[in-house]
Amino acid sequence: MTLRHATACALIEADYAGGRTYGPWHRGAVLELDGFSASQWLCGDFNVCACTGTNDRWDWLRNLLFIPAWSTIGVKPGAGDSGALYHYGFITTARLIYAWADGRGFTHLTGHSLGAAAGGIVGGSLGIPTLTYSAPRVLWPWQEQPEGAKHVVNRTMPGDPINRVVPGYDYYGACVEIEPTTGVWGFRHGIRHSATAKGVR
Repeated sequence: MTLRHATACALIEADYAGGRTYGPWHRGAVLELDGFSASQWLCGDFNVCACTGTNDRWDWLRNLLFIPAWSTIGVKPGAGDSGALYHYGFITTARLIYAWADGRGFTHLTGHSLGAAAGGIVGGSLGIPTLTYSAPRVLWPWQEQPEGAKHVVNRTMPGDPINRVVPGYDYYGACVEIEPTTGVWGFRHGIRHSATAKGVR
């Protein structure tokens, strides 16, 4: 059972629009907290977690706190349960999504932007097939990929500067570049750019 590219993009678009249905799919439980969201999408045997990005500028400022340093209370917030070190903002968001998602029986996960960065960590932690779009890099440099990363594929696009953030960090999981339908220049971050990519099913 594979979540198709077109379906993943359509569910993300529906989430951004606040839709409750997409064709035979319907939206179930929803997490909305602090500038990001995750939604449950159901259709037959599919139970998909869709994680979307944020339009909250303060949330982005927090997410730019990328050093996985010890906090003033002695907690290491950039460390995952596997011991791997992550971008501070994204692992913090991933923890919130994971706490909501765990136990809901998700079969797949998809996400875009902030939702791709945090959602990829969640999908890998849950051990489910995960397909993300326009993900920033989340893994602290010079580390091996954690075990869960084998479940994650990040689709990126030339002309999307968010794919290059954070410099020096690595993607969590595999990274596959997809080709836009027009040129390679311009700010190509929206999910619509990924949805209309050439030759992707």
